[in-house]
Order: sequence, then structure tokens, then C-alpha cells
Amino acid sequence: MYLTLADSGIKKLAVHGPVGISRFIKAGSGFCENRPEAQLEPSELQPPFNPVVVDSSLAVTPIVVLREGVAPCEEAGRPLVGSVAVSYVARLADIAGRFDVGRAKAVGVPAGPLFGRLK
Repeated sequence: MYLTLADSGIKKLAVHGPVGISRFIKAGSGFCENRPEAQLEPSELQPPFNPVVVDSSLAVTPIVVLREGVAPCEEAGRPLVGSVAVSYVARLADIAGRFDVGRAKAVGVPAGPLFGRLK
């Protein structure tokens, strides 16, 4: 995926994932040797899992699921294979609807301050 993004002009990408994602990114860095300008910035998620991206239009929050009875990482800080899954919830900001003056009048809403409050 990153190689496709790099080919389209994106040179920097933040990658958020469970403990060990940094090692995973480093292990795959050999595939980007012909793109020395490539910048993958890993970010290992730690509890509490707050949104990793928040702006006026989007909030992305990780959902980390650990297998029951298994610690999230080994002593060496490596994730246990099959013990962790990460999904992401992307929530768009609320978008105000359009106020239909004609429809409001048709249902008997009087023009004036109430129109302003309904918008």
C-alpha cells in the first residue's frame, strides 16, 4: 500500500498499530530501498487508546482486542502471534443538513426567529 501511495506523491505516512508495529515496519523497509525519500512513522498504541487522528472532519480511534488470558506482549516487548487484533473506527464530523424554507412554510412554521433556530 505504501509503495502505491509513494508512487502517487505521498512521501510520509504515519502507521498506528499494536506494540511491535515498529519492528514490523523496519522488517519491511527493504521493499522501499529504491525510494530513499520514503518516511514511514510507526506509532505503537498503548492504553488508554485515545483517538490517533483528530481534526475538524475526522476522528480515528483504535479498538485493540487481546485474546483472553494472554498478556499483550512478551517480556521483550514483542506482540504474541495471534494475541492481539487492532481495528480502527473512523468517525466523520457531523454535517449540518440544509434548511428547506419552502417545506417549513408548507407545514406551518412561521417565518421569523424560529427559522433561524431550525437552521
